[in-house]
This record gives sequence, C-alpha cells and structure tokens, in this order.
Amino acid sequence: MDISQALLDGRKSISETTSSQKAGIYGIFAKNLDCLPGVIIPQTRIIYVGMTEDSLDTRNHFLAKSSGFHSPRRSLGAILKSDLELQAMPRAPGPSPKNYDCYSFAGDGEIRLSDWMRQNLDYAIVDLNGNLRAVETATIIDMQPPLNLTVWPNPQRRHIKDLRKICKAEAKGAR
Repeated sequence: MDISQALLDGRKSISETTSSQKAGIYGIFAKNLDCLPGVIIPQTRIIYVGMTEDSLDTRNHFLAKSSGFHSPRRSLGAILKSDLELQAMPRAPGPSPKNYDCYSFAGDGEIRLSDWMRQNLDYAIVDLNGNLRAVETATIIDMQPPLNLTVWPNPQRRHIKDLRKICKAEAKGAR
C-alpha cells in the first residue's frame, strides 16, 4: 500500500473523519496554501505526518484540550501566536523543564487554536499494523511536511524552531 497516496486520497474535513480505535498513520493538511504565515506549504498541502501504535483517536490533534502533549499543535500555535493572540504557559505545574518546553496556551487559547484548525486544516488516517515507525519515517521523507521537524532535511525547521523557542521562553517566564 502506498501510504502517501492513501493519505492524499483519504483527506477529509475533521467533521467528516470517522473515529478509529486502530493503530496507524495520519496526516494533517492545509485547506489553503497561505494559511500559515511564513511557512511554505507543499502543493499536496500536507503539513504533518504522524503515527500511533494505540488508537488513532488518541493522536487526534483537533480534539486535544492542551498543546502540551502534541508537537504539531505547539508548532501551529507558535506560527499563529500573533494572529490568534496566544500566550504560552507551562503545560503543568512543577519545576520540570518539560513543562515549559512542551508548553500549552493560556485562557481560551487552546480553544481558539482548535477552532482555527477545524476551519483551516483537513485530516486523513490510514489504519495500519506492523512497523509503524518505519512507515511513518518513509512517509515523512516522501511527503516532506513542513511541521515535521525531524527525519528529513526540512528547510523550514530553523524558522519553526525559532518560533517555538519564543513560546518556550514565554512559558518559562510564566512559571
């Protein structure tokens, strides 16, 4: 099975996406090529590829209540920080550096981010078993999504990491 093509063919609005309790690969797509300021989105409109060995529903970034455990949400929030007037905060109380490295957004910021995602992004899932890590890596290399900051030589990595660094510093200052 060509996973990249399956993701492209399975792309839907999040409201049309069916629940899946199976393991697999998922893709997040931009509805418009210009929806993320300062980020070049490929013609396929893929912006992120991920996997889960548990339920695909557990990795549904559209339904998350906090960005603290969802890397693509943190990247989206960092990119849209000004547009959505987001303020980064630690994901949990306590002195662990992970709490501000893996920041979330204060007040109704998470709701604004989720609303923006539902309006501007699509989602695709492919139920799959086997060596998911290898399939995810091959799919990232093939599709080159800009929010995947590892696995492929992403030319936008530094820009996105710099935006995330601003949020980390803000979250650290908020502790």
